[in-house]
Amino acid sequence: MKTKEFAFDVVMSGALRVRARDVAEARRMICAALDSASANLGAWPDGSPILAEVSTSAADIAPPYEIDGEPVEHLTPEQIETAARHFIIAAIWADCPEGTHPRATAAANEWARGFVERFAAAYPAEVAAALECDGYGSHPDAGSPEAAFGHDLYLTAAGHGVGFSDRDELGDIGRELGDKMRNDWRRWHVETQFYRGWLYLNGSGVAQANATISTPAESHG
Repeated sequence: MKTKEFAFDVVMSGALRVRARDVAEARRMICAALDSASANLGAWPDGSPILAEVSTSAADIAPPYEIDGEPVEHLTPEQIETAARHFIIAAIWADCPEGTHPRATAAANEWARGFVERFAAAYPAEVAAALECDGYGSHPDAGSPEAAFGHDLYLTAAGHGVGFSDRDELGDIGRELGDKMRNDWRRWHVETQFYRGWLYLNGSGVAQANATISTPAESHG
């Protein structure tokens, strides 16, 4: 029986290892290398080669599952603490009434830690990739990637229009983190309340331990 040659567009998955300064550069290198590249995928049963033309885009590249051979893991308690502290700093800096100098309640600090931990656990690979980006957190006001992450996490969650997605050093990872928050807005939205010199945080990312402010003295710390 005479055979015919069929051409298909095929969506495939694969694993690549690439050395780069950060995740954004690695993604660019993969996209450039696979821009209409020729690939030999082995042989058909008759022995003829399986030849393909392959391309990809940054949006189609998943976050890394390993960095320098080490599996991507969740944030450490110290990293969570640093990110949560700068989450609070960003909330006060961005949203406190002008001329005031509020402090965060003990409940607000705990709320921030829970929020950071839940977000990092929901997207461990993306968060790990962001913390590995070259230059992220180098600004003197941050001082570490974890500090910058906490700052950008609050600004994005509070809907300020800035945060992850406008950090040049994060590149595609920053836009991806921003999109994840916006696409699941009910889960990650954060609101602030200021009452008699104290900051309160509310939202659905974690249990609302300080959702009411009728008895603020109970939450001070």
